[in-house]
Amino acid sequence: MKRIIASLLISLSTIGSFAQSEFDALKYTQTDINGTARYMGMAGAFGALGGDASAISINPAGLGIYRSSEFAFTSGLIYNQVNTELNGVSATDNNYKVPLNNMSYIINFGGDTNKKSGLVNSSFGITFNKLKNFNRNIYIKGGHQNTSMTDYMAGFSNGLTVTDLTLVDSTGYDPCDVDYIPWLSVLAFEAELIDTVDTDYYWESLLKQGENISPDYSLTESGYINEWNFSYAANISNRIYIGASLGIQDIKYSRTSIYSEDFFYGGGFDLTNHFITYGSGINFKIGTILRPFDFLRLGAALHTPTFLSLTDEYNAYVESTIGSSETPLGGSYYKIQGPMQTNLSAALIVGKIGLLSVDYGFTNYTSITIRDDNNLSAPFVKENQGIANYLQDTHTLKIGTEIRINDNFSLRAGYGLATPATNNSKARKELPENTMRTDPEYFLDQNTNYSTIGFGYRAGNCFFDFAYMQRNQSQDFYAYNLNGASKATVNNSTNNFIATLGFRF
Repeated sequence: MKRIIASLLISLSTIGSFAQSEFDALKYTQTDINGTARYMGMAGAFGALGGDASAISINPAGLGIYRSSEFAFTSGLIYNQVNTELNGVSATDNNYKVPLNNMSYIINFGGDTNKKSGLVNSSFGITFNKLKNFNRNIYIKGGHQNTSMTDYMAGFSNGLTVTDLTLVDSTGYDPCDVDYIPWLSVLAFEAELIDTVDTDYYWESLLKQGENISPDYSLTESGYINEWNFSYAANISNRIYIGASLGIQDIKYSRTSIYSEDFFYGGGFDLTNHFITYGSGINFKIGTILRPFDFLRLGAALHTPTFLSLTDEYNAYVESTIGSSETPLGGSYYKIQGPMQTNLSAALIVGKIGLLSVDYGFTNYTSITIRDDNNLSAPFVKENQGIANYLQDTHTLKIGTEIRINDNFSLRAGYGLATPATNNSKARKELPENTMRTDPEYFLDQNTNYSTIGFGYRAGNCFFDFAYMQRNQSQDFYAYNLNGASKATVNNSTNNFIATLGFRF
């Protein structure tokens, strides 16, 4: 069979304009508990506490708690292990990463005065926070099953003709020029994984009736969501703290996936997808902390949607024992309007002994909207309807405590729980009929749990904090959307070892 030659490769093809799914929109708007070691050591329960560079990303009013200027730097080691099971067969893979979690510069005005009422002091902060690490490796190996991606490819191709799926015929016809031809069908036809039956419009798998296959899937992901916050907060009479923050996000994500099948009667195929997304976004946060009593702080914050402008680039190729083919280099520009977020928090301060803090967060994921580069949502009606149907709003609970052993040394611990953003009773990935994307796989999330411990040491104007956070999340994986398709269980365990070094002046 024919392989696409270099002259057919096109950069940022407009054919790929309809390539985004609700799962993509979720990926680029979902963040994690990440930041300084003190923040992570208490599971991010800092909405009412403040006085920490990462707390600003939750509630900018926390900047008003500062009574001095500060510079801090946070890094560490992340070890991610993924255990999978499919059809009774287990597999594992892992990944290491050394991140720059946080860097901050806080300038305090008036913190050295003895003023008790009115504007006591204020602070301006420039902070860098890594909101999410995408880095992980997944390997899934399955035993025998009687469903195949070739069945999905055949059903997906029904209604198309041989001429539709032929790359270049004698008349010079090319499906690159037709906006209703899905490239997954083209690859399947060129690699002879599907064939017509009786009529030119009906397709079936090349596999024999009842033939089993053995699937394999590997995934390598990398990238980040970084955010720069430019924040200001004021301390009013040491009882009311108000703040606002402008956030600018930088996003980069890359993925390479290989889905393979070995056929029971011999042969098989590999489908490889390469995918890159990059772009930026902007958001705004406002918040307040009330201190009705010396031992109690109450916090509230509102985050506007993050308005993202993104670019995708992708291509794929398939190789079977019969034939092979590849897609052109496709791409698209688009925008995502992220979810609104609200945070409520409370903290008990027990003198110099310690504290207990609780945060609750609500994120309206069903309000996410995908738009084209002209800011119109009409081209993505199906995808936006999928967001409303397949995603769900989430709730986050974070609890943290700090016990002060002496004036210099403190111990910390925390727990966090985030409910899933996918509606697992409904959510399915459906490739559009006019997409160059050929990656039908998807993950459905379960609850995410965080367990944390840490300590802090302060000596004069210097401080050092360390934290260990374990993040556990289970997911259900489907290689394609087909009744009877086997489900793989994916257990993600991420171990964060984080250290912060800071100076106050």
